[in-house]
Amino acid sequence: MLPLHFDVKLGKTLWIVTKGNLELQEWIEDMTSKDGRLEDRSFGTVRQCFIFSLAVHLLLCQWSCKEWRWYILWLEETIAEATTHVHLPRGPGEHRKEYSHADFQSIQVYEDKASHVAMILEANSYVLESLRTYYRGLLDNSDIEIRELCHDEIVSFCAKIDNLILNSRMEIARAKVLVEIASGRRDLVLQFIQSQGAEKMEQLTISMHQMSDLSQKEAVAMRIITVVTLIYLPATFVSTLFSTDIVKYQDQSSGGTTDSLGNVCVSFSSLALSRWFEVTLPLRAITLGLGYWAFKMAEKKRKGFEILPNYALDKGSMG
Repeated sequence: MLPLHFDVKLGKTLWIVTKGNLELQEWIEDMTSKDGRLEDRSFGTVRQCFIFSLAVHLLLCQWSCKEWRWYILWLEETIAEATTHVHLPRGPGEHRKEYSHADFQSIQVYEDKASHVAMILEANSYVLESLRTYYRGLLDNSDIEIRELCHDEIVSFCAKIDNLILNSRMEIARAKVLVEIASGRRDLVLQFIQSQGAEKMEQLTISMHQMSDLSQKEAVAMRIITVVTLIYLPATFVSTLFSTDIVKYQDQSSGGTTDSLGNVCVSFSSLALSRWFEVTLPLRAITLGLGYWAFKMAEKKRKGFEILPNYALDKGSMG
């Protein structure tokens, strides 16, 4: 709502209303009602009209500074609540808040709002200073007759504008301090988020090392089992072969394992033992040789995979 023109002869003022609701209209109606001040509802002379225009102007100035203190207080409480854990201990064993990117974004939003408040209040203070300068200039302008009639009212109006400017500057200082506090705590939250990520990576690395150690132990156990199997597999195979009916070295012509006197027929055949060694030892050597060859081939392939990325990196850097 802005004054476009005040007629110093007729005492009429043209206003442009830009506010989106009827709040200002209700305030002005309250001022001019029977319950209002006498000077705010007297329009008989040009002086009275001019005094009323000053009252309306002062009402607009007060409205421009109204409620900002409470809004800044709300921002302070909200930012303090969102960052209340940033100064608490975060050592091992301490109960701490795990911050997320949503917390970081919310603090950034409140910081932007505080910056917006400071910008609006500074713009309003510039308008108030310009308005004060204009009305003070009327006191020095001898061409305006009304300055003598309303000298005290203009001085009082400028003094009240000075108070509003001072209040605006205090709120601007609060808003700027709040921006600095929010910025510092936002940086702390960002550092906490990064440290939380580093801690999770450290835990993951420790877990991977533990899994690697467990896999290594399992690999050693499997290698032992494999070696034992390679050693005893040929003997087991040959023993199984010699226990069948394919080869017989015992004399079982009596049809049983005992003679007529009840004695157990036990015979030892050196020929069978020598044949057993002749077959078992070569097979064992062949099995161990094949196992050793397979192990070397796997080791060679593993080393090839380890060298390949470095080779590709060196080749890329040379290109």
